[in-house]
Amino acid sequence: LQSTQNSDDAARSHSPRVRETIIDFRKGEFEEMTKEIRQIPLLAIKPDPTQPRKEFDDEELQELAQSIRQNGLLNPITVKSNRHGEYTIIAGERSYRAHRILDEETIECIVYNGSNSKELQLVENINRKDLNIMEVVNAYRSYLDADHTIDELSQVVGKPKNIISWLLNLEN
Repeated sequence: LQSTQNSDDAARSHSPRVRETIIDFRKGEFEEMTKEIRQIPLLAIKPDPTQPRKEFDDEELQELAQSIRQNGLLNPITVKSNRHGEYTIIAGERSYRAHRILDEETIECIVYNGSNSKELQLVENINRKDLNIMEVVNAYRSYLDADHTIDELSQVVGKPKNIISWLLNLEN
């Protein structure tokens, strides 16, 4: 991976904007991806319906909201923009929900435009300890149903193919 940064927009905007261009050579292909940090209205952000995590503990969200109220958001959420000026969450749905509890109007986001947002979402969620086993299996299945192979899935999540196959057998 090779990366360059440009922050000249920061001087012209009331909210800091950092633009990073990443060139991905991992798959033997050239792909340019950009990430930009900025404040986005909560109303323009939607959770991804294919997000692996399905259960959110209300008490834990309240605790996170209080922490954000006291300390601010420590890490921006990651979103991908669509063609209609809306954004879909890749990572950080708990923080997004906590901001809604706080009736915040905006949230700091990393706007990502690479084509592998599903991989990022999968890795972000699978590496969490509190996903239940069927959420992991469903996340794997969703990735495979999007025309990916078990070899690709194994590389993305860093787990051996035999473990992935064993987990997928739990569906039956």
